[in-house]
Parts: sequence; structure tokens; C-alpha cells
Amino acid sequence: MRPLEYIGGQVDRAAYITRHRPEYSLVHYANQNLMKGDRILCVFLGNRRYYFEIDTLFYEWSQFKDLVVRASDAQALTNVMRQKGITHVMVGMEGLRYWSHQNLTTKDQIKVHRWLQSDLKTIAEKNGYALFKLRVDSEKK
Repeated sequence: MRPLEYIGGQVDRAAYITRHRPEYSLVHYANQNLMKGDRILCVFLGNRRYYFEIDTLFYEWSQFKDLVVRASDAQALTNVMRQKGITHVMVGMEGLRYWSHQNLTTKDQIKVHRWLQSDLKTIAEKNGYALFKLRVDSEKK
């Protein structure tokens, strides 16, 4: 772990945490670039909200599944998120892929895929994690 490098000042906090938490580079990006009032839905990240300096909502896989299953389509999924004040979504992509194939019907997998493609704009990706922004209607593909 080499904590002495951090304690001794050879590496900064962000570099030290990034070595041990692959999602941290996106968390750091979000902390530096998102605005007050933005809110991130975090899915397949674990529950490490203590790294975030902006408002977050963490969903367990069962909560996310319930959201997906109840939504009639990708737009309905986005509408629910907007009602919750969510402006961004941060996802562990491998976790999402694996979980989707294990837990969702083909219809719901397609719904999630369409939602990712049409309703979310990729802001940043690194180490298997992605930060998306919910698109406004005029930005949709």
C-alpha cells in the first residue's frame, strides 16, 4: 500500500487513493468539475460515499433492478431519475454488464442499453467506470 509515500508527501491524496480504488479518478473528477446542486446516482460502486464532495445517491443492485423493471422504457427511467434530482450517473460498467445478464430479462437489458445510449451522455471513463450526464431532450440521439 505504501502509505509512507502519502504521509511523507511524495504523492498527493488523489494519487494515493487512485492506486487502491479504481473508481476514484472519476470521483475526483466529479468533485472538481460538477456544480453545486448536481446529484450523482452511483450504481455498482460499493458504498464509498465518503470520497464524494457533492450530493450522491447510492443504489444497491436490487434498488436499481426495481427502478429498471418498473420503468416502461428508457425515457421513463430518466423521468424517475429527474424526479429524484439526479443529474449524473456513475457506474461500474463491468458490474453492470455482469449483473444485467444475470438478473434482467432480455427486454429489460435492452431498456438499460437504450437508456445508456440515448438518455446519458458520457462525461468521463476510466478503469472500467463511467460518469454520465442525463441528457436534456434536445440533446438526445
